[in-house]
Amino acid sequence: MIISHLSRQSRYFLIFVLVALIHVNSSEGGKEDPVILDYNCTDPLFVPLGSWCGPNFKLEKARLRKCAFPFDWTLSVNEDKLVDLLERDFDHFLEQEYISIVANHLVIAEYGMEFPHFSDEGINHRSEFESFYTRFSSVYKRRINRFRRLNEYRGKVVFIREAFDKASISPYIFKDSRTLNISDSSAIRLRNTLEDYFPGLDFILVIFNTVGKKTYTDNQRPSDDELMPIKELENILFYETDSPFVLLCLAEQFSN
Repeated sequence: MIISHLSRQSRYFLIFVLVALIHVNSSEGGKEDPVILDYNCTDPLFVPLGSWCGPNFKLEKARLRKCAFPFDWTLSVNEDKLVDLLERDFDHFLEQEYISIVANHLVIAEYGMEFPHFSDEGINHRSEFESFYTRFSSVYKRRINRFRRLNEYRGKVVFIREAFDKASISPYIFKDSRTLNISDSSAIRLRNTLEDYFPGLDFILVIFNTVGKKTYTDNQRPSDDELMPIKELENILFYETDSPFVLLCLAEQFSN
């Protein structure tokens, strides 16, 4: 095939242009539930861990999103509460009394999580809560169960957490200025938590620290140097390049 004679970066660009021509539904109720994940698959599996929707946008643009997980379309900027959630294995997450309505969307204050995309129209009255809760509970039960079973996945799992430029300002409810730039210690803490949660899982944690860094249009290909991590720790890669091409590179790197 002609594509096999292209350079690696040219292949990334061609693949990205092709998939960009395909419409992707990014809504909360889009191409995600119900999905049966093939845990025997050996392809790399990308799993967002917040702190906002950026990782999921990149995955959809790169056509690498296989199914939905709990942190796909959520705000989870507080790193302490994210670790607490994993350490407690989503305890109380689906219990109605822990879910409230703030600023017209669902919130779980216990874990500092906001779900602004779960209803595009917003939840304007408490009377609407029951119907939204029923759907929320059904959707997130599936997502949490998928997440819990990741230890069964045979391929490489790539967890992604991205800094958020609005982590410390309104209009969002929960704030954490540390998430403007994710530190080494924060990344190590999260990696260690994932190791405890998924003993034996073959995974890597990818950190995008892109706040204030160069931005790219959807089809703009970064340079080879920009596609390289700026730092590597044990099972952690740090990037400052805000582009889906980074994920395409990783997908090829970790493919069998």
